Amino acid sequence: MATSTMTSIAYNAINGNGEGDEGDNDRIRQNPTHLPEILLLIGRHLSQGELTSCVRVSHVWHHYLEPLLWSNVSLTRPPLSSHNNGSNKCNNNDRNRHYDHYRDMEHSAAHEASVVKNIRHLRSLDIKHHSPFLRHQLIPLLQNRLFSLSADEYNSAVRQILEQNAQSLHTFVCRNVTSRQRQHHSLPQPAHEATELWQTLSSVTFLSELTLSVACVYTSDLEMFFQICERLELLSLENGSVASLSPYMVDPLTNLRRLLLHKVSVNPLRELDFIANCPNLEHLAWLPLDSTPLNPFMFHFVTLAPERLARITSLDVSQTDLVDKQLAMILTSGLQLTRLIAVHSPFGTYCADQVVCSMADTLRELDIRQCHLMVQNPMVQTILMTCKRLRYFRADEISVNDMRKNTFFSNPASAWSPPRFARPGSFNAAGGPMAGRGMVVPVPTSAPLSSMRMLGKAMQGEWLWACLELEELDVTFVGSNLHQHSLSAGMALVYSQLAQLTELRRLDYGWKSSSDELRLSLGSGSTFGSVESAVGLSSSRGSPPYSTTSSPSSTSSSSSSSPSRSPGGSGAQKSLHFRAGLRRLWKLTQMRVFDVEKVQDPDFSVSDVRWIGKRWEGLRRIQGRLSMDPVTELAIQELVQKEFPHITHIHDN
Repeated sequence: MATSTMTSIAYNAINGNGEGDEGDNDRIRQNPTHLPEILLLIGRHLSQGELTSCVRVSHVWHHYLEPLLWSNVSLTRPPLSSHNNGSNKCNNNDRNRHYDHYRDMEHSAAHEASVVKNIRHLRSLDIKHHSPFLRHQLIPLLQNRLFSLSADEYNSAVRQILEQNAQSLHTFVCRNVTSRQRQHHSLPQPAHEATELWQTLSSVTFLSELTLSVACVYTSDLEMFFQICERLELLSLENGSVASLSPYMVDPLTNLRRLLLHKVSVNPLRELDFIANCPNLEHLAWLPLDSTPLNPFMFHFVTLAPERLARITSLDVSQTDLVDKQLAMILTSGLQLTRLIAVHSPFGTYCADQVVCSMADTLRELDIRQCHLMVQNPMVQTILMTCKRLRYFRADEISVNDMRKNTFFSNPASAWSPPRFARPGSFNAAGGPMAGRGMVVPVPTSAPLSSMRMLGKAMQGEWLWACLELEELDVTFVGSNLHQHSLSAGMALVYSQLAQLTELRRLDYGWKSSSDELRLSLGSGSTFGSVESAVGLSSSRGSPPYSTTSSPSSTSSSSSSSPSRSPGGSGAQKSLHFRAGLRRLWKLTQMRVFDVEKVQDPDFSVSDVRWIGKRWEGLRRIQGRLSMDPVTELAIQELVQKEFPHITHIHDN
């Protein structure tokens, strides 16, 4: 019976009626889950008429694909038909519009029926829209089935689901606990509503991950709150308020591994007490509610016990309003970081010193995008040259001209000298730590020997990346059209370095042509001081010559971060970018995602894309336009759909 039903579904999916709305309705009724790729696969097997193939496909579907499909369900608001756009005008198409509306309702009902039918497979539920179907049909069937529950707001329906799955639920996410049509000027969440939430959560026996936004913890609820925290491995609080995070008379929270505190209204020192009571904490994400540089949390963070700090291996300080020296002081407090996320943060010269000096042999992930123009070009280059264990690296821009010239330090002898911020008592309160009151500012460790050897090679003219095991790279290369020969040599070096990253799985490649690279040049008055002399690097050393057969791209558009000028007017001069050295990257067979959205004026050809599809056998997604020529872009889309159906090409029309 199952085989015959699947045969019918597959036949309709492949050969369907195809004429008019009757065919669409038949397909909706027989295939409400909309799985064309899976059904095409099933249809190909069943059309052979082989019993073995039929049994094999049926077994795979029922035992693997169907449970996987229905294990995660998201309840969203159904899309509105075109007649529900606020217009009350009547015309000759009213009949068709009403028919579309009824067809949408029929499709929605069919989908709801499919959810109920496959309720036994449901393990994760995301509620983005509350409907009568949820309250009257779905909730009564959810008895200790869910492992994960997410909701846009907390209400009686969500509370009922929590109560019914108290013995199975492991993860709960609520994106707005106090959202009940309150305005921004309304009073905070009433105490009885907050108490109801914590009482319900305290009954969820196996809860291990809790993420709440805009939640309140009143004094009367602190005991329940800490009882819940004793079971948690992950706690995330955002834009909420807590009466106190000081865990007096509370046992250490030994299970807590990941803690995220984003703009929580609480005494900063109580946040510190809470962190100190988590002996096994591994990941800390912190964003202060008070943006003043005198926030006491930062000053006292370094006073935590060394054994506590040593366990924290992942730190997220994105969007913090500290200054570079303050953030660097946290990095020198004894953290053994393998992961540092500092997006839109004050990460600058002093923080870069610490990454190179203290974390070069341990850091595996670094994200320093959008850092208020404080991340200068030599910082990025030196990090890539010294942090040999990096697996994931994301930054904004690298100057191709600096790569070719190998310009790093004005004084190599002082390149590894202890950064100035490590000297106790050398700044005021606004700029960094102060002496006195028993505060100890640790001096960073010396540079690892392997990193020093790598830098020594760079000083001798060998510009080599040390992070050869990168799995994800996100960076934009910037070149100037004013010196074409220099640009060609620099891009040849870029290709030779990228070709060494044989473990790369995701490449977010950007290219921007600009005649003004002053912002990327070396800054003065820091360890990465201004350039007084440059060491030339021949394009023949470690990199093949530039291929003159590849077509360069136009450079008339501007970057999102800063305007770029193309000499000679728009489209008057071509610039080099990724496709010029594409054929040299044939070893990147592990590539899964290729993102070119940040490439200025891409000009990939059909043959380039065919080469990518054949050489990068593991590629599954291409993000961004590949050509500014609409005819070429259309031909590329047709090529991907026809010859490489396993690759998804996401692009702007």
